[in-house]
Amino acid sequence: MKQIDVSIDNSAINQLKMLIGKQFICYTSDPFCCSPTVYGIYGISCIKIDDIWLAFTNLFESLDYYGEDEDVAVFKLLHISEQDIDSYINNKDVNRLITPISLNITSIDIVNENQKVYRSDKQIYDVWVTRGIIFLLEDGSEISFEKDIWFSDLIIIRQGKELIRKFVSADDFSKDWEDDCRGIAIRNVITLQA
Repeated sequence: MKQIDVSIDNSAINQLKMLIGKQFICYTSDPFCCSPTVYGIYGISCIKIDDIWLAFTNLFESLDYYGEDEDVAVFKLLHISEQDIDSYINNKDVNRLITPISLNITSIDIVNENQKVYRSDKQIYDVWVTRGIIFLLEDGSEISFEKDIWFSDLIIIRQGKELIRKFVSADDFSKDWEDDCRGIAIRNVITLQA
């Protein structure tokens, strides 16, 4: 059985833990066009918490994608400086979208999936992937950053409540398998609190 882990690592989890109780000042991204999705490198979804800038990226890496080497998007958290924030569009005339928040973070949910692939009845893949991060704020609202499907570098940004319900269903992974293969995804939420 092949095991692949592209969930965020312990270093990123520790960085997220340090944000509990701090003020989520704003996030910045390329402007939204038709939906709350952004893509690219640094400018995709940077957040300022107190004086710290962090960026969520969803960039392509060559990985084994169920038997074939493919370029798949991997969701990561980076610690950056404000000067490092660039637009993926590479057009200096494009203004970044800055969304003010100014609320304290009460907890953070890391949304992971364990994706299992079976051929006949034998498990051939065991994959862990981070689907997104949800910030829970002092007023009861939430902000989520959700990774799109494997072959997309999009990140979906939402504000509201109970945003886990808006994430792509884990059941979608079980669709469209061919021959004698089948896939099952189990969602796992890790909650970070003070």
